[in-house]
Amino acid sequence: MVRWRVACWFKNSGPGSTLSLAIMMMDLKIGCRDAIKKKRLVKSSWRPPRVGEIKFNVDGSSRGNPGRSGIGGILRNCVGDIICMFTSFIGCGTSIAVEVAAILKACQCCESVQLNPRVSVRYATRNGNAAADFLAKQGAATGLKQEAWL
Repeated sequence: MVRWRVACWFKNSGPGSTLSLAIMMMDLKIGCRDAIKKKRLVKSSWRPPRVGEIKFNVDGSSRGNPGRSGIGGILRNCVGDIICMFTSFIGCGTSIAVEVAAILKACQCCESVQLNPRVSVRYATRNGNAAADFLAKQGAATGLKQEAWL
């Protein structure tokens, strides 16, 4: 549910939004008001992006709310080859804050190698985001900060 709310928040924070960033940060529920209210409960697995596109799956893990937290992400191309992955301990955080931190880290990774993809944020089920979920939990559990480009 948190990932879905964060996706809605990002969707409604772009150009033309009637809500200020400060208001949405105070209450993410406000950022969801104009978004689709129904969350589809579809069993799915990871799906590759379209040809010529890349896909960054990210996740945050918080052991408690707030609690020991980590983020993880994995960037793949259209045939499923891994381009980059990261895991990072980020200290003590809340479930919403770690989700946003994971998205920010993915954007920083793309910027560091001058990838300028079109960005969209979408909710992914646990089955479709298993690798990023694993990396986020490893960051929270081990305290490590690692980034690998393949």
